[in-house]
Amino acid sequence: MKTSKFTEAQIAFILRQAEEGTPIAEVCRKAGISDATFYNWRKRYGGMMPSEVKRMRQLEEENNRLSKTITVSTIVFTRSHKGQTYSCEASVTLGVPEDGYQVGDKLDIVPAASTCSRFDVVGRLPRSSL
Repeated sequence: MKTSKFTEAQIAFILRQAEEGTPIAEVCRKAGISDATFYNWRKRYGGMMPSEVKRMRQLEEENNRLSKTITVSTIVFTRSHKGQTYSCEASVTLGVPEDGYQVGDKLDIVPAASTCSRFDVVGRLPRSSL
């Protein structure tokens, strides 16, 4: 999603100018935006305070990111190396749609050799074993 060159406060200020009676064509000319952009902003952010606009944009970005991810998980395990035992914990994101995974897939994951931060997916368990 393309980011706006305007901050949340600037968008709220532009919308507030029009609400206070300044002609929309003049507001758009001063801000350097098209009428279509103004009406899109008004439809999306109309009546919001700058902090609300910022929160809404954050939620939209998070929703966009999460809609592309099937599983985000934390894996905790221990590993032995040269007589030492290490406790490892790492977050891993699996199952983005490009990988061909589906919701409900159970994956066989192993830590990569000699590291606590990388994992390898070695297979997909049958759905009947869920």
